[in-house]
Amino acid sequence: MKPALKLHYLVKREPQGYWAAYCLDFTLYAVGDTADEAKTKLDDQVKEYIRDAVIGPDAPYWGQLLSRSAPFRDWIAFYVLFALQSVLRWGDHLHRTAYTPIMLLIPPNAHA
Repeated sequence: MKPALKLHYLVKREPQGYWAAYCLDFTLYAVGDTADEAKTKLDDQVKEYIRDAVIGPDAPYWGQLLSRSAPFRDWIAFYVLFALQSVLRWGDHLHRTAYTPIMLLIPPNAHA
């Protein structure tokens, strides 16, 4: 089994019309014209952030970088939204979503 990390994302449509994706685990943020574009940009940003924190130039600070979590109010918003969309299927009506992508911690070309 490959090591993986369960992340927590909030994605929402902003009043200005663009989509914003927010990783609560590392307090990272990306925007796009669509929800998928914002999520893809955030995925790429998170991968680079983890790589830099573990084996890159920021490795001496890995402990601080990998424990840089969002404020408590954002976690409350995540779990309230997650419950609303899971139980009541309201995610589409709110133009927001909360989801937990799984990110592999081994590069795809590495041998297991």
